[in-house]
Parts: sequence; structure tokens; C-alpha cells
Amino acid sequence: MLSSSVGLSLGISMVAIAGANVWLALRTTGNRARQTRAHRLGGYLFLTLFSVTFFYMNQRVSGVTRGLPITVVLHSTLAFLLLALLMLKILIARRYKHHSGTLLALGLAIFVVSFVLVAITSFPVLWASDILGTSVCWSI
Repeated sequence: MLSSSVGLSLGISMVAIAGANVWLALRTTGNRARQTRAHRLGGYLFLTLFSVTFFYMNQRVSGVTRGLPITVVLHSTLAFLLLALLMLKILIARRYKHHSGTLLALGLAIFVVSFVLVAITSFPVLWASDILGTSVCWSI
């Protein structure tokens, strides 16, 4: 099982990779073939990190017999939505190339869902830690 800090690091890495992939997809200057290869490599890396995280996080909740907190249910729902979006994007990119206009919208949706997925669990943890919380002086 993954520790909380490893899961947090994987989640933040996934969002960073998703953001970089959106940036690569929106960029239209320079060498198009090189940008496409970099975007594809980032996609494979994102998919690998998501798959590992999805597997280990599902093992965390698989033994629960009582009800789960609403944040865990929301987090799991977003993870399954992200899984469906990823499968749809891969299917369109590989099989239905004539629908390639939808790939940018799917990529943006994947980024937004992955950001929200990671944010609902990582912001409270980061807020309570020294990164965002107690070490910052909020007075004016």
C-alpha cells in the first residue's frame, strides 16, 4: 500500500504532467512532430502514474465494510470518471482518427478532473502542513 506522502506526490506529479500535456497540445509553433512525440510520452507517463495510483488507492478502500466519508466517495467517483475519459481519449486517438477534433476538449477535461481529484485530498493535507499552513504569516 502507498503511504499518504507517496500518494500525494504521485497526485501532484499527475497534475503537473497533465498541465504540461495541455500546454504542449495548445502550442502550435515549432516542430510539430517533436511536440506530438513529447505529448504522447507525457500521456503514457500520466497513464502509468494514474494506473499505479488507481490500483493502490483502490486497495486502500477495498476492505471497508461500513460507509465511506463523502470526500472519499467523491474522490473515487472522480477517479472512475477520469478513467473513462482516459479510455475514451485513447480510443479516439487510436481508432477514430476522424474525430480528432474532440481530443483537445478531452485533454482539457482530463486536466480539470485530475486537478480536482488531487485537490480535494491534497489541499487539506498541504494546508495543515508547514507548506501552506503554520509557517505562513497571514497578518498584514
